[in-house]
Amino acid sequence: MHRRLTAVLVCLIAALALPSAASAFGPPFALQITGSRAPYFVLSGQPGTTLSSSVTVINVGSVSGGVTLYGTDGTTGQTSGAVYGTEQTRRTDVGAWIALSQHHLMLGPGQYATVPFQVVIPAGVRGGQHLGGIVAQPDQPIQQFGGTRGKTSFHVQVRALSVIAVQVNLPGALTQRLVITGVSSTGTRGRQLLLVGIANPGTALTKGSGAITVSDGPGRRIRVPFTLDTFVPQTHIEYPVQVTGRALPAGDYRAIVTVASGGGRQTRVMPLTITQKSLEQAFGSRYTAPPPITGRSILPFIIGGLVLVVAGFSIGARARARRPAER
Repeated sequence: MHRRLTAVLVCLIAALALPSAASAFGPPFALQITGSRAPYFVLSGQPGTTLSSSVTVINVGSVSGGVTLYGTDGTTGQTSGAVYGTEQTRRTDVGAWIALSQHHLMLGPGQYATVPFQVVIPAGVRGGQHLGGIVAQPDQPIQQFGGTRGKTSFHVQVRALSVIAVQVNLPGALTQRLVITGVSSTGTRGRQLLLVGIANPGTALTKGSGAITVSDGPGRRIRVPFTLDTFVPQTHIEYPVQVTGRALPAGDYRAIVTVASGGGRQTRVMPLTITQKSLEQAFGSRYTAPPPITGRSILPFIIGGLVLVVAGFSIGARARARRPAER
């Protein structure tokens, strides 16, 4: 049942700045909990049972268009914070439990529709918090870009994928625990990076902080603190920490890594090897000496190229009230 919405919600769209922008084609869509102002779903149930709810899909654009709906799992992004998969991403958790009553809608400007859905919880699943989401993906790109670089031309279509989180709480102890799994080095586009392996083997969404100290004995010593946003249970990342100042030359070092969360603190002392290959990855094949590094941004490492990041609602979940940040 389609209705016209008087209060238009804003769909936030983030994309790379590319040349030669064309006019918009299709509308963006937004998602909200039906009959509630809560920013995300928090559902409690038992293994082997089914939960029911509904989501409202809104055309916040100025033209008519179609939208595809699907469930997805939540995981931890490379720099922490909850992120969500696409339609092609394999689903093994909440995304696989979500059964939508409709998977495709056609909506005019300002129109909205209510879509009931069920969360079918498998028997024998672990207790604690599970995170997934519902995605609204426009059938048509909302914008397209094109250009020519040298003898190569390119064409990019932008779709605004809106996501609303679905947190499912199951009976069982809520354990918050971040552990350190290793450390290595890499680099890209003139930036030397240390990759700190961190995992959440617990059952609760958690946040934390940490620091890495690298020394080569009597010589140089650096210390870089970092903050960890929402970390999804049963996930692992290689958190990138940028080396500032002058790059560490090839050689063997000692790394002291500390990570703290609601479940306590862990410190590990590990060997770290900076290879010539990692330096060439960062500074090119003509690298000869540790160059100075300017700036603190690691955005090129995260983006890596022409990646279009599109955000819908800013949502989140906390352990027992923690809000998973959407990326």
